[in-house]
This record gives sequence, structure tokens and C-alpha cells, in this order.
Amino acid sequence: MRPAPITVLEYLDRLPEERQQPMAWIRQLIRKHWPRIKEDMANGFPTYHMGGQALFAVSNQKNHITFYVLPPGLLSVFNQDLRTRNRGKSCVRFRKLHDEDLELIDRMVLYVGTIFALEPQGARKVERV
Repeated sequence: MRPAPITVLEYLDRLPEERQQPMAWIRQLIRKHWPRIKEDMANGFPTYHMGGQALFAVSNQKNHITFYVLPPGLLSVFNQDLRTRNRGKSCVRFRKLHDEDLELIDRMVLYVGTIFALEPQGARKVERV
């Protein structure tokens, strides 16, 4: 059994090939709007903190990728968008990421981050590879 990943890049590198790129896209969306966000491996998967508050996390599960919006209640702002999606109180589960899923995650990241900062820290366009 391999030891737990120490860095986010190691975590991503150890994912099944079909999950590496979708997880990297989510990471890129978060860092696009908030390039100075603190990234670590809290709870064994990539977690993103701003001002000491955990805002986002993303994990690879057996049947899906889970995107977490960690401050309680902030995901409810997107109830209309999430009505047909597999979700929990603070997470959304994706079997596969489609363009509309990435657009929704992008809006969530910008909204939630803005709650904890006055303005984006230098938003850049994300290129899909």
C-alpha cells in the first residue's frame, strides 16, 4: 500500500488516468480566480483556504468526483442550478465533468471566494487542454 499523498500534485498524479484531467480543471478554476489561495491536503484530499477558512475541496471517489463548498449554506445559493444534480449539503458529485459543470463550478468558486475577499486576485482565462 502506498503512503498517503503529501502534495496536491502527487494526489492528482496518483488518480486513475480518466480522473486526472477533470480534477486538474477544477484546481485550475479555483486558482484562476484566487491565485493566492492556500492549497493543502487537509483530510487527505485537495483543500483550498482563504483567510484561514476552508472554502473548497475536491476528492476522487469510487464512482464520482466530489466538489465541496465548505462554508455552510453557501451552496444553497445555487439550488436552482443544482436541482437535477447529485448533491449533498455542501457538495456536488459528478460522474463526468461536462462544459456546463465546469461553468457552474467556476461560478461557485467566484461567488464563494468573493464572500471572503473584496475582489478576485487577478482572474485569468482557463484553457482546456
